[in-house]
Amino acid sequence: MKPSLFVIVKNRKWGFIDQRGKIVIKPQFNYAHDFFEERAAFKASNGKWGFIDPNGKVAIQPKFDKVDSFYEQRSAVQIEDKWGFIETNGNFIIEPHFEKASRFFEGRAAVSRAGKWRFIDLNGKLITQKEFNYVENYSEGLAAVIFKSQDQYEQGFIDLNGQLILETKNVNIDFERARFKNGLVPVYVDDNSSLIGEILFGEQPKKKWGFMDTRGKLTIPIKYDMVIPFSECLTTVWVQGKTGVINNSGKMVIEPKYDYIDSFFNGIALVKLNKKYGYIDKNGQILIEPKFHRAGDFSEGLAPVRIEENSKFGYINTSGKMVIKPQFDEAYSFINGLAKVTLNNKSGYIDRTGKIVWLSAI
Repeated sequence: MKPSLFVIVKNRKWGFIDQRGKIVIKPQFNYAHDFFEERAAFKASNGKWGFIDPNGKVAIQPKFDKVDSFYEQRSAVQIEDKWGFIETNGNFIIEPHFEKASRFFEGRAAVSRAGKWRFIDLNGKLITQKEFNYVENYSEGLAAVIFKSQDQYEQGFIDLNGQLILETKNVNIDFERARFKNGLVPVYVDDNSSLIGEILFGEQPKKKWGFMDTRGKLTIPIKYDMVIPFSECLTTVWVQGKTGVINNSGKMVIEPKYDYIDSFFNGIALVKLNKKYGYIDKNGQILIEPKFHRAGDFSEGLAPVRIEENSKFGYINTSGKMVIKPQFDEAYSFINGLAKVTLNNKSGYIDRTGKIVWLSAI
């Protein structure tokens, strides 16, 4: 397996380093994306986009006006005003004739013509003749859609064969977060008591939220002021201005008392209480007292934190001990052994010991 590579910028040219900070692909591109599926998109001097392999060799010549990263061995690319899909060798698997195209998820990609959306499989075959006015990507075998039926718009979910299997007539889909996680998707209804304020004063309608399962059943009742998607079979819910946590059965496992609770990752969630950040476990036990002015999620056992408003960022471990001293103007989560940081108008990476492996002018 190739080592992880990280984007750098030097003298306004883009290249890549390895985890030790060694330049493995010299800065030479006008712009570059991260690697996905052994390919990284780059912008050449002619203004066109192509792809390199992890050795820095041009794997796909720069000839596209726009590109997306590779997902499921396919990349959406644009030539002039049409989108198609290429394989990792650069050959077109689906010729460019779409107005818009999304990434592939679960072997399906959304494509549009004449303002209408359909889904195709990995070979470009349409999985349904039915057209949709709006769609979201597939998750757990289902995709949210909006379609017109008898002069009115309906919404629901289709399966991988393009068949409409769930219609949501009594609840609304939040299309910004219309993806199933742990078998559940957030749905909402407008609170009728807010209609007068909406009509007379232009207020935003109040909503109540719950969750629907993949069979269309409301397994978690519509009663929360706000929710976020599930993570690790838990989700944050808002009740009268405070946040708590419920499990995928709808049971309240952490009572609403925090100002904010982030999603759980590896059993730990970032929380906010009295304008300070800390961390809790899945039982609601405080692992690290809320005492930080700013904080990020734990990743690879470390989390970036800032103690006071004007202090520097450092990193703590899961015991709350500061293991990388505060010294950075900005700090981000670790990915594949390195974390991006900024320091004195320079941007770079540190390793898990806090050693700077790369730093250059922003």
